[in-house]
Amino acid sequence: DASPLGYAQTQNNRATLLSQLASLPGQDRASLLQQALDAYAEALRFLTPDASPLGYAQTQNNRATLLSELASLLGQNRASLLQQALDAYTKALRFLTPDASPLNYAQTQNNRANLLRKLASLPGQDRASLFQQALDAYAEALRFLTPDASPLDYAQTQNNHAILLSELASLPGQDRASLLQQALDAYAEALRFRTPEASPLDYATTQNNRATLLSELASMPGKDRASLLQQALGLSDEVLRIYSRNPDPLPLAMTFGNRANILLEVASLDDGSRMERLTEALQLAWTAFNLFTKLQHQQYQELAARQLQKLRMICGDDFDALWPRLKAGPPPPWLTQEGIIHMLIQQYVSAIIASPDPRTMAESWQQVPQNLKTPLLVTLEELATHADKQGEAKTAELLRQRIEALRQFEEPQ
Repeated sequence: DASPLGYAQTQNNRATLLSQLASLPGQDRASLLQQALDAYAEALRFLTPDASPLGYAQTQNNRATLLSELASLLGQNRASLLQQALDAYTKALRFLTPDASPLNYAQTQNNRANLLRKLASLPGQDRASLFQQALDAYAEALRFLTPDASPLDYAQTQNNHAILLSELASLPGQDRASLLQQALDAYAEALRFRTPEASPLDYATTQNNRATLLSELASMPGKDRASLLQQALGLSDEVLRIYSRNPDPLPLAMTFGNRANILLEVASLDDGSRMERLTEALQLAWTAFNLFTKLQHQQYQELAARQLQKLRMICGDDFDALWPRLKAGPPPPWLTQEGIIHMLIQQYVSAIIASPDPRTMAESWQQVPQNLKTPLLVTLEELATHADKQGEAKTAELLRQRIEALRQFEEPQ
């Protein structure tokens, strides 16, 4: 009653502190982030567009960042939380305009672009459209986040822009070589300001991303594959030296995963180092998985598990000889041959169910190995039967329509 705006600002600050506390090892991240979300809601009771338009906008911006972080945790509804975060950024941008607050406007556009990239990773999303919206948001941010106005924010946006260009290059119909080169140029621009002296951790992040990009470029026709992969490994070594001195385990775990991917590519070179490279890749991927598990980071934990399953398949018959070198006990069930087959079927089922049109569904079906098509159809039938038992008639009908369409794809034309 005495000072509603002061009370609201205190709640805002409390939410920020709770969010920071949630990032520390050993904390209950989900509980702390939910408390922070409640504090932002309390602040917004008084930080209204009429009472304090910029305060309202900044709180919505902070709330969106928190919702995005909460979406990464185990057991959360990721799609719903990311959509709520996008709505919060939209509300913030009603008042964080270029005229009112150009740098805050630009930073919010940068955050919004990052969120659009995350939304694009969800099943059933129009990735091309979301990527284009993200490109536009980064371009808008760079109108104001210039080297003169804010060199480190400018570098951060160039780094994020490079990641997006690399992701866009993976879509069908894109000029992959051109987009990857543009991404490399954007990383170079970021590194003009993200130096080891000015910002060592940000420098390491960009070099880590650049190493991944060089590994992707190495797969392009006409490229010196061995040379690019060695450059990528060298950058990875430099990044690990920096992150090993950082108390935050998340960037280190992400670098372990990236280096494991590069080592997988190096293992395919005919240089006699296959077993050594695969052993290191397995060790790094397993360490990353355990770190993500400890941090309760669902998105990265799932990615690390898929990376280990990919490694398991690439190792082939050598896996049984390589795994004991980790001294990690027996492999988890999802890393056995049967577990991987089950995982693949679930992935194909998800892709087919999420297909927005017959063409996309046909493309998904074509990617299914022949020996998995019958088990996949059986799984869909079981899901339809389960939906019937649960009284979900529309879901059961949809699944049976998909099954019939898949069988028609197999009929001779």
